[in-house]
Amino acid sequence: MYLRATLLACDLLFGVGLSLVWALCMPTPAQAYVDPSVMTYTIQALAGVAVALSAVIGVGWRRLRRHLIKLLKLDDKREIEPDVHYYADGKVPAAQLEAVVGSTSTMQSQKPERISWVKRLLLALVPALACSLSLLFFSPLEMIVGAESQLAFKTTNVWGIMFVFALVCGLILALLISVFWGKGFSALLTLVAACTLGMFLQSLLLNGGLPEATGIAVNWGSFKQQMLIDALVWALIIAAYFVAAHKFQSLSKLLQISICAVLVLVQTVSLITGIVAAQNANKDADVVRMTEEGLFTVSPKKNTVVFVLDTFDTEDILRLEGQDKNTLAAFNGFTFYNNSSGKMIPTRYAIPYLLSGEQPQHDETFGNWCRTMYSRSSFLSDIKDAGYSIGIYSDDGSVHRPYEIADKTINIHKVKDPSINTQGTINILAGCGIYKSAPWLVKPYFWFYQDQLNENVIDHSNVDPAGVVYVEKDGAFHEKLVDKKLTASDEGEKGAFRFIHLLGTHAPYVLNEQGFQVEKSDIDAQARGSLQIVADYIQQLKDLGVYDDTTIIVTADHGRFDFTASWKPGFNPHDLGNAGLANGGKDIGRATCPLWLIKPAQSAEQDALPCQVSNVPTGHEDYAATVIDAVDGDYAKYGIPTWMVGPEPRVRTYLATIHNASAKKDYELHEYEIRGNALDFNDWKKTDKSWPCGD
Repeated sequence: MYLRATLLACDLLFGVGLSLVWALCMPTPAQAYVDPSVMTYTIQALAGVAVALSAVIGVGWRRLRRHLIKLLKLDDKREIEPDVHYYADGKVPAAQLEAVVGSTSTMQSQKPERISWVKRLLLALVPALACSLSLLFFSPLEMIVGAESQLAFKTTNVWGIMFVFALVCGLILALLISVFWGKGFSALLTLVAACTLGMFLQSLLLNGGLPEATGIAVNWGSFKQQMLIDALVWALIIAAYFVAAHKFQSLSKLLQISICAVLVLVQTVSLITGIVAAQNANKDADVVRMTEEGLFTVSPKKNTVVFVLDTFDTEDILRLEGQDKNTLAAFNGFTFYNNSSGKMIPTRYAIPYLLSGEQPQHDETFGNWCRTMYSRSSFLSDIKDAGYSIGIYSDDGSVHRPYEIADKTINIHKVKDPSINTQGTINILAGCGIYKSAPWLVKPYFWFYQDQLNENVIDHSNVDPAGVVYVEKDGAFHEKLVDKKLTASDEGEKGAFRFIHLLGTHAPYVLNEQGFQVEKSDIDAQARGSLQIVADYIQQLKDLGVYDDTTIIVTADHGRFDFTASWKPGFNPHDLGNAGLANGGKDIGRATCPLWLIKPAQSAEQDALPCQVSNVPTGHEDYAATVIDAVDGDYAKYGIPTWMVGPEPRVRTYLATIHNASAKKDYELHEYEIRGNALDFNDWKKTDKSWPCGD
């Protein structure tokens, strides 16, 4: 019976595998015109190929099945009953009676003894717990331990929750397995043990090229090859376990339990090593967190507020204005600079530049800039010395070494432990574990992006903003702004400086035009929603009577770009399109210009004027000087403020990052000079200066 069940399982596996192969062979939908007269012949040709392939695959499977029957020593013919003998006198010969009795006693002696329920439960515990721990504990924690510097929580904050959850799930799985007995029990035990090894190998060897969790939508159709190969590997693992279970019946359970125990031990050592390494690497960063303290307070005297709407490009504004001329109607007193340039990409370099005013020099290594940009900068110190309280609201990974600027701010300080949302933690981390450990075919259904971790794990119900870790979630920020409203708090300072980093037009698109969270949106709606959040903030400044005395800078850390396209499997440099890369993917191929929208502190009459447009050459080149001038500091050492820039030609520099998405590491930075209109890529010239991303 057990052997026939194995044969049936193989038949089912073939059917499922064939279905998956044909599903993977389905083309990705494309928008294109095809001549209908040609299409009918195409369909006929495809149908013929499908029939031919089906016949070939079917013949191959039948031959493979014959070999499997021989290997399992199965009689695939119908069972023939023995001849029936009649005896007229009712007396059966002694030889016949002995044969029947002997056959019955042999069958009774060969009947396997049923294992007790307690023993079945004990046998099932190790594989079940190993499977559950691998999927729900080790896999998600190994993912977050390597990204702690970019998260609002630590592995140690959530390991207890996930450990208990994994234990409970493992116990439930063991109880379910123990309900069965005989061949069914053995088959389930073998399947769970095989899946445990499969998940381990998946995480260790089979996840190469897994998309980064940036929030950018993934074209899963381009991973068909990985899905097919991965499915075959999983099928081989499971088949190997069942064959081994048949060949070594007396030792199979012991082998399965032993392998599961070893896998748990290996993953335990790996996780502990990772946690210790993360704590050693981030021991200084563990001391402080960016909290929401001061996020919704301003000064009744003077304010300088910087909104960083991630990825918001000048082209986004131009596109929106082409759709609606009133796009910037709420920005009275502002000037929109349509010839703006950025300084660095991606966010992890651009935000530190905006907080330090420092960029890599020609005579230093990139690693030295990363280590010293804050220590050699006086930007935040100058703001503080001008008598302004400073609030910096971003995430640890974007700010880079927030502990180095903590003493200059009101909101970066020690937080014992962030408040954790237990249900949210289980939901998101269980999905992360499945995404990492499951076969490629399953991954699209559990895809996530990094910001979802912070959104779900952190409990935002804490009423004390000093204890709430700031999370970049625009919809949540807007809701709090509407509910709490801004307050003007006189803390004896001359003014307040607020640096607020929001997701802006960065994928995924989950904002509606009103600036509130939705399930799915698009870039235009999200762009309008981002502007609406700033508009509501502006209105509340007006309601408090401090708008005229407030300088507001609305920008982005960088414009729109894609530095990963060239490193995708099968990438063709001739198919760049809007990818923004050229020269085999090692050069940017288009202009990337962050939004630059500014209102200085000025008279009520000037603040009542509609938004103006200027094409003077400015942007992040003049950011530091603009802020320092706004807080009445000495801007001369930083350059000139934007509002002092004239129309004369000037050279602006930009540092582009070449990123290897497959290895998930930055390759090098290239310098460009912009001479003329930043929106015209013909005015961008690459210099011979570059910085390898390392020491």
